[in-house]
Amino acid sequence: MSNFASVGVFICSRVVGGHEHQMAEIVKDLSLRAHVTIYLNSSIFKDLFSIPSTTIVELPNKLLATGKLPVHFWNGLRLRRFLKHADYKYDFIIVSAGAVEAGLTVGLAFWKRVPMYLYLPFFYDRIPCWGKFFGFVYNQILIHVCKLFDFIITINRIQAHVLTSLTGIKTVIVPNLIRDVSEPILKRAGKLVFIGRLDHQKRVDELLQWIDFPENPYGEILIMGDGPLRKNLENTAHQMEYIKATFTGWLSPEDQDRTLVTNDVLLLNSQLEGEPLVIREAKRRGMNILGRDIIGLRGITRPTMRYKSCEELRMKLVKLNPKDSYNFKDCNNLDHRLNYRHLAIERLINGYYFNN
Repeated sequence: MSNFASVGVFICSRVVGGHEHQMAEIVKDLSLRAHVTIYLNSSIFKDLFSIPSTTIVELPNKLLATGKLPVHFWNGLRLRRFLKHADYKYDFIIVSAGAVEAGLTVGLAFWKRVPMYLYLPFFYDRIPCWGKFFGFVYNQILIHVCKLFDFIITINRIQAHVLTSLTGIKTVIVPNLIRDVSEPILKRAGKLVFIGRLDHQKRVDELLQWIDFPENPYGEILIMGDGPLRKNLENTAHQMEYIKATFTGWLSPEDQDRTLVTNDVLLLNSQLEGEPLVIREAKRRGMNILGRDIIGLRGITRPTMRYKSCEELRMKLVKLNPKDSYNFKDCNNLDHRLNYRHLAIERLINGYYFNN
């Protein structure tokens, strides 16, 4: 494959989140060595993917519209027919999907036509939510959807192991790009902090109930983010007795640097995660982290930083001191991660993985 490969990138998403920002960083790297065409399902992504030397195309008739699995299947058939007489000659295609379902439309449309990568942060196991029978059946459907693709791009070794074990598909690890955060400007006693989208997956409502107890040494939690459950969470926060909740909305990286200090404690109560960048950035700041004991956190947190129940979270909080500065720096060398990332993208461009 030549140094100037032709790459199609399909953004199959409905929100601008961490996964989409990481895809934009990959596109920036790809655009230095390839002709990249980006296909969008919404104009909300235009600013994020307005990258020099790339072409942006919005597909007609909402062919990348989001919805349930049958919708993606139907849209895949429509898109396949739409592309029947089109000149889509790519060396490979990358489908950016936060969940397997979102990749079905493009996967079905280009199946057996061109090599395809599915960019997937983690596999959403439905068994905890739907039970052993229905969860298992739906997982098997998702595994077969993955097999429409030749390779899966994921973000770390744990996720690569899980995805390969489930699907049998080879994976390419492209580490997330981590921002080297600035030193905090102000000094104060620590607060609890949540950063992320306010939806059911993050279980913030449960988190607020669990931290509301008289022995909690922290008097306030900062909730940085937004989402469909914000109003409900604000109502929940009004009923809390022992801790104040402050909703800030989304803050820019610079505003986060001005707001967060090393005494703060990052809390994550998510049901599923791939590799939360907020954890890596918090560790760069020297903050402590308490997170739910799930696969996505096991590769980037120590066992003492994880909890499995309300009682365990409360016990760990009581042992902390809002006046302490932890100064625990992320042990992952940023330069090493960046070099590994560039090597992975170089191999993508040169078609290395197509021959293995």
